[in-house]
Amino acid sequence: MEPQFQPYGLPHLTVIFLTVVLPFVLAAIVRRTKSQRLENVIIGVLSAVLVLNYVVYLLFIRSQGVVDWRQMLPLQMCDWGMVVVIVAMWTGSQRWFEVAYFWGIGGTLQAVLTPNLLFGFPDWRFISFFTSHCGIIVGVVFLMLTRRLYLLQLHAVALLFFLGLYAPFAIVDLATGKSLRNTGKQEGSL
Repeated sequence: MEPQFQPYGLPHLTVIFLTVVLPFVLAAIVRRTKSQRLENVIIGVLSAVLVLNYVVYLLFIRSQGVVDWRQMLPLQMCDWGMVVVIVAMWTGSQRWFEVAYFWGIGGTLQAVLTPNLLFGFPDWRFISFFTSHCGIIVGVVFLMLTRRLYLLQLHAVALLFFLGLYAPFAIVDLATGKSLRNTGKQEGSL
């Protein structure tokens, strides 16, 4: 029998705690060592974990019988948030950071606090869900602490541009009546 997710149970609270603590610990290590190389290694590891987790998740859902390419595309905002936070970490760009902040903190924080998840720890779907969502938050907060990137001014035009890039994918989701990853979770099939 698969473990059922319990909102605010010990595994969920542990994930929330680690999401809050991890970027501060990583930033403290970078500050203490004053090593740009170490900061780049941490960024590389965070990026690799996010990408590897996503690829393994796609392979997993394909093994569960999801073979239609329209269901395999990264159409959810959190999937794009992962891409944006990786670009922001590698470039250090204020504009990419702002998009990562809004998509990452605004979107994935809600997913971490109120997940639409049927499976509990130690199920791989629990681990994958929180790895992706918490990894985005860790990346954004790590940037704030190490690169001192903050929302000093809102680049509304740039943010609207990036939302415009996402809009066609959202329209496809609405038109097909499916939301890539939540559909399987709600049905309990993935």
